[in-house]
Amino acid sequence: MQVIWRWLADAVAALHLGYLAYLICGGFLAWRWRRSIGAHALAVGWAAVIVTTSAPCPLTALQNNMREHADQASLGASFIDTYVRGRFFPADRLGLVQALIGALVLVSWIGFGARVKHHKPSPAA
Repeated sequence: MQVIWRWLADAVAALHLGYLAYLICGGFLAWRWRRSIGAHALAVGWAAVIVTTSAPCPLTALQNNMREHADQASLGASFIDTYVRGRFFPADRLGLVQALIGALVLVSWIGFGARVKHHKPSPAA
């Protein structure tokens, strides 16, 4: 049974990484799939709450719960500190990376707005 809990915890970790990838790239995906901008806005809003407050991430809590069921140690401080910080960027550059991600999201949204503004509706049949 512990193996199943470990797999579930790993699946939550993969979901967490997917969320981070969507956070970074979702605005650019909305250039192609315009309706996805709402989901991206929610992802960005949640990230802003996590970064600016001490609100716990529910995915981290879920993963910790599953790890405990698998008799594994919890993540410690956070998912970012455990899996991302120090591996994908230098550990002492978190603020810079957050600012760069924010700028990237802003650029993607500006591009999205420009594409929507210049989109010509198809003629009615």
